[in-house]
Amino acid sequence: GMIYVLASFIFFKGIFSQHMRLVAISLIVVFIYGSLIWYIFPIKDGISWEGHLGGFLSGLFLAVIMRSHAPDKRKYAWENEDYNEEDDPFLRHFDEEGNFIEDPDGLTQKEDTSTRIIYHFKKKDDTPPTD
Repeated sequence: GMIYVLASFIFFKGIFSQHMRLVAISLIVVFIYGSLIWYIFPIKDGISWEGHLGGFLSGLFLAVIMRSHAPDKRKYAWENEDYNEEDDPFLRHFDEEGNFIEDPDGLTQKEDTSTRIIYHFKKKDDTPPTD
């Protein structure tokens, strides 16, 4: 019965709050757990359809009690009226045809990453060591 509570709560909560992602999640659960709808009704002996129906109705009841509207849609910077594409550092990386430009402002400087090794040679002493 608990699966029915959760599935119906998520479905109806998505419907009431107009949040379609919740509806999609609940429909995916119904699709994966294929017999979710059919076992609400008396189909087989020995399966408590009353418990399944009670769980489904409990989820609906909880969704009605906890009904709220979806939060306001987030407004991105490019949706503002005073938005200027030339000021956007990301969009400057693309030309008019949409091709990517590696360094649009020419600010990237390449460093010499090669390793420099300096050898100091000692002159060989021809004298044998003394003990």
